[in-house]
Amino acid sequence: MGRWSLNRCECGHSYGTMGGSDSRCLRCGSTKSREVRIFDDPQSLSEAVAASNMPKEIADELEKRISSYNLRLQKPHSAESHSSQHVAAMMDATGDDGQLTLSSLSRSLERMDIHGTTAEKLIGQAEFEGRLIREGQDTWSWLQQSS
Repeated sequence: MGRWSLNRCECGHSYGTMGGSDSRCLRCGSTKSREVRIFDDPQSLSEAVAASNMPKEIADELEKRISSYNLRLQKPHSAESHSSQHVAAMMDATGDDGQLTLSSLSRSLERMDIHGTTAEKLIGQAEFEGRLIREGQDTWSWLQQSS
């Protein structure tokens, strides 16, 4: 295992060297530099050199894009969590006879402290998805079981 150094030249350019080797700037050729940080492997050094030489504007834009991408990745997980809570409330509200009513679902949502939706919206979505079929004025039956 070698010793890898991140060096910064007086011209502002960063470059890497393996410990003990001649330290000369790759941009201007100067030998006037300072050791900024030590790494145990060349991969880490390579990433540090690239990050050090990246213009601030580009680094800021990359950070924004990465943050935005990470937020988008997290959203489906929270949507899945809400969806499973909604299905659990609907199953809880289904009577022994297999019937689901608006009032039983409203009570289940309240009891399970689920906010941000209504019984009407959940039943409408389940009808649209083909999970429920209307049996009467305020009564629905499951077409397929959900887990």
